[in-house]
Amino acid sequence: MDDLEALAPAECIALLASGVIGRIGAVVDAKPFVLPVNYRFLEQGGRYYIAFRTRPNNVIDRAGELVAFEIDGADHARHSGWSVLVRGHLYHLGDQPGSAELLDSAPWITHDRQSWLVIVVHEISGRRIAGPEVEWAFHLAGYR
Repeated sequence: MDDLEALAPAECIALLASGVIGRIGAVVDAKPFVLPVNYRFLEQGGRYYIAFRTRPNNVIDRAGELVAFEIDGADHARHSGWSVLVRGHLYHLGDQPGSAELLDSAPWITHDRQSWLVIVVHEISGRRIAGPEVEWAFHLAGYR
C-alpha cells in the first residue's frame, strides 16, 4: 500500500517532542528561506512552543512574525516516511531569566548563538506515506 494518510494531532506532537532538528521557513526581504535548526519542543498550559537559538541579526533573526516549521523522517528502502508541519508566530525572547534551562535547544553550533527565539504554535498537521508491502522477508528492498 502506498497511500498518503493524515497523522493524528497526538502523533504529530509526539514526533515533534522526540525530535531535535527541524527546518524553519519564512520570508525576509521578499525572499523565502528554509534553514535547519536545533530545537526544543515544549508544552505549557495546553499551548505548544518550539524554542531555538540563532546568531543575532542573521536571516532567521530578521524573519517576520509568521513562520512555518517542519520535521520529517524517511525510509528510502521501503519508500515510506512522514512529515509534520507547524505554522505559528515567531517571537524574540531577549534576556529572559531562566530561559537557558527551560528553552535551550542545545545547538550544535554554539558560538555566537545569543538570539533566543520561540515559535508559538497555532497549527500542527502531519502525514505519512506507507510504501508497498514487501512480499518476501528477504526482498532486496529490505537491504538497500
